[in-house]
Amino acid sequence: MSVLLPRDPALTPAAVAGFDPAVTGDPQGRTSEANERREVAAVAGNQKSKAKMEQAKGKAKEAAGRAVGNERMTAEGRAEQSKGDARQAKEKGKDTFRH
Repeated sequence: MSVLLPRDPALTPAAVAGFDPAVTGDPQGRTSEANERREVAAVAGNQKSKAKMEQAKGKAKEAAGRAVGNERMTAEGRAEQSKGDARQAKEKGKDTFRH
């Protein structure tokens, strides 16, 4: 008769390789570093889409200002486009250092 001893989850081959969900806490078995990279990429994508949205909104506002002859609205549109351009440049710079 043999005695069954409980297995230590920290000693399984998957845990030693860093992919065991019991050890890493991730249901797909990714390490916390992989999770962090995924979260950073999601935030970067959100910022990139925000930049594109600001650029498009500024372009529309500038066109509307020109159509009705409102110089202030035209200037606000150009400013909003510039804000989107700056955000996009910042994200491109961050991508350069990230990869």
